[in-house]
Amino acid sequence: REEKAELFKEALANDQVEFVKLFADYGAKEKFLTVEQLRNVYIKTLQRQEALHMRLVLKNMKLWVDDGNIHLHHIHAVVKKFTRLYDDPLYFKDKPDKSKDTKKSTSQKPNAQECFDHPFRELFIWAVLFNRKQLALFFWENCDDPLSVALLGCLLCKGMKRKTKKLCEPVADEFRELKRELQRLAIGIVDQAYLVDRENAMLIVQLPIKTIGNLDSMAVASIARAQAYFNSNCCEQVISKQWKRGFDASGLRIVLSTFLFPSFLLTHFDKSPTLLVRPHSDSSNHAENDATDGMGTCIASVGTSKLVKIPAMRPTVQCHPSTDTNRSYPKMATDEDPMRKIKEEPSMLSCRKKCYTFYTSPVVKFTLHMTAFLLYMALYASVMLFYYPNTEEYWRVQWQEIVLYLWQVTFVCEMYRKIITTPGDCISTRFQDWWRNGAFGTWNRMDIFSVIISVIAFILRCFSTTFPFARFLMLVAMLLYFQRVCKLFLVNSYLGPKVIMIKKMAADLCLFLLMLMVFFLSYTISVQSLMHPNRPLYWGIGWDLFQQGIWQTFGELNDESTSGQIENCTDAQLTFPPEGSWDCFMRVYPIPLFLAVYLFFGSILLINMLIAAFT
Repeated sequence: REEKAELFKEALANDQVEFVKLFADYGAKEKFLTVEQLRNVYIKTLQRQEALHMRLVLKNMKLWVDDGNIHLHHIHAVVKKFTRLYDDPLYFKDKPDKSKDTKKSTSQKPNAQECFDHPFRELFIWAVLFNRKQLALFFWENCDDPLSVALLGCLLCKGMKRKTKKLCEPVADEFRELKRELQRLAIGIVDQAYLVDRENAMLIVQLPIKTIGNLDSMAVASIARAQAYFNSNCCEQVISKQWKRGFDASGLRIVLSTFLFPSFLLTHFDKSPTLLVRPHSDSSNHAENDATDGMGTCIASVGTSKLVKIPAMRPTVQCHPSTDTNRSYPKMATDEDPMRKIKEEPSMLSCRKKCYTFYTSPVVKFTLHMTAFLLYMALYASVMLFYYPNTEEYWRVQWQEIVLYLWQVTFVCEMYRKIITTPGDCISTRFQDWWRNGAFGTWNRMDIFSVIISVIAFILRCFSTTFPFARFLMLVAMLLYFQRVCKLFLVNSYLGPKVIMIKKMAADLCLFLLMLMVFFLSYTISVQSLMHPNRPLYWGIGWDLFQQGIWQTFGELNDESTSGQIENCTDAQLTFPPEGSWDCFMRVYPIPLFLAVYLFFGSILLINMLIAAFT
């Protein structure tokens, strides 16, 4: 057994895929992987040249040991950093001893000979971290929970891509491709299950994964930025059912029923709805625990048409080879099971139950939230237009302004609630995930900036000397709050993509402005030096340069300098040849020429190039 384990370790470290497959086919599917063996696999692999990126990642995270004898505790820190909530006691307990006799202390560790319950999952993590794509896909095929393992791999690939992007760009690109492959496999699992049994597939998608903080697969995919996973038919149906949970109505009827209180009773409610949440009974919880470890259980053979069935969970998952690739996807069997359909007995819902179901549904909550935010913006605008005092009466505070400040406090409370409910093991990691929350990260950062600006404005408002700055900062905060309306547009199928397009176009616009500044500064500095020669240094020159060229970029050409009316020059001095000095002649006539060149390149060429790039 020890010789086989040593050969297996060498095959893994040397990336001998065929030997690993042969070893797995000949009875290696029992609990054969111990803590000590996995630790030795990591140590052996780190010694190879191909593992340079992993050594750099460990050094970057201050986890590298000089002699290379790392422990699973270090790997656990890396995996938890990337996944936020992944936890395995066997990893955490494997720490370096303080004993001087390292070999003796390592062999006598209490958990060194403990076996992993899911060895192929642990080997999959190893393969992903060391960028062994073929081995990672093979271990994924042999693991007993392919859906959760594929999404776990997406989390690891996302973290490794971010860490290696600056250290080794080609390796980061390989992690990006591996993430796409694992994402495609996860989509294939849920799509295949959805074709066989829709209700069971939707239930599996929402089952919690114990190893990743009891999050469901959609929450894990959201953290991993696996947006394509949500495009699967199964996830779309789950989101649609959760959006209008317990009833079915059009958008107009929902809006009317939300504010016309008795009218929601006319909405069609499901009399026997299928619950898309995990059950709370003891037997169901026992089945749920089995389900979380085997979320779509299967073992697949690449390149074969053999059907393999693993009864680790009901509904049983079978693997059928795909028709277009060599990959196999799980397929749900039709065995009866208590988790197959969880239904309530058909009965008429009471008015109280209908009211609770309606007003706790996400679509109604969103409608109320959107209405409240629009009222807040109306209050904000009215305060700035009519109820905000002038500098002489800065001490005067009306009740509308007080309500506005109290309302802003609720935004701070809501922001704090979102941060602490973000998946993570501590407040710092939760804040980082909330700060970089994909499409919502921009609006999250905008929210915190608006709150900070509002607090500064409130402090400056208390003093007469700083009151004008308070008014200006209040207006800046209002502009940021208005941008949150775009966040509400994201739920609309028509406006949502437009908002995403605007966000992506903004990055191109910033690069375009850098190019425009070359022509802008060259023109404005030249014209200002001709119009006002030999003037003293002053801090307002930046504003004069801005005023000189910005409006002409947009076609506003009513400028006195273009008609020859500049300082110390009269019409009599502009004849050719000039009467007396050439100073005015050489200061006036070049200005229209500079303007023409600037408009050709800045206004016509660059702006039309930007329009062409956007279209």
